[in-house]
Amino acid sequence: MKRTALIAILLAAASISTAQASDVACVWGCLAMKAKAAIDADAALKPFDIQVKAVDTYDVKLSGSVDEGEQMAHAGELTEQIKGVRYVFNDLMPKN
Repeated sequence: MKRTALIAILLAAASISTAQASDVACVWGCLAMKAKAAIDADAALKPFDIQVKAVDTYDVKLSGSVDEGEQMAHAGELTEQIKGVRYVFNDLMPKN
């Protein structure tokens, strides 16, 4: 009986940690996808090849190049507005 209870407790703990790991992976991927979708939906940013990557659980990195500094700032602001994003590493490079 004790062994069965112990196995049940261990299995429950393992399933909780798997669920939590899955949630963290979803946060990473979901935030990056939301940021990429917001950037691609913006007419001023759509022409540029902007890469979006999840850096940490709630952090997003933007990279690539844009024509002007205003576009760089705009991409960062769009990404910051996404619910759940804590910090944006804006590595976009303006050509001018």
